[in-house]
Amino acid sequence: MKKLKAQLTPSGSAGSASGTAAFGQLADGKLHAVYLDYGSVAATTDVTIKLEDPAVAILTVSNNATDGWYFPRYRITSNTAARYAVEADDAGQALPVVGQLNLVVAQSTQVTNGVTAYVYVED
Repeated sequence: MKKLKAQLTPSGSAGSASGTAAFGQLADGKLHAVYLDYGSVAATTDVTIKLEDPAVAILTVSNNATDGWYFPRYRITSNTAARYAVEADDAGQALPVVGQLNLVVAQSTQVTNGVTAYVYVED
């Protein structure tokens, strides 16, 4: 397992400051957990962890400024696109990630190191 870190100082005016930061190293494996560490930012802060290619969100936390752990998971679907109601193996639902991850912040406050994200990926 490896820990990836991205830290961001949002730029702009209070309530609408934003920014994007790349994580320091490439992700390659299964995403197990994300820890968000907020500075003195507005409670309206939106945080998204995105893959770079394809540029899709793997975690979105809206209107929050409280530090916390997140465990993004997906529900497995069959080959006919039917979602299974119950999963036997939670680890099997971990999101596959390959390549660069980005931390995207919006609706925040311009504070030095306003949001720090730690992403834990199993190799």
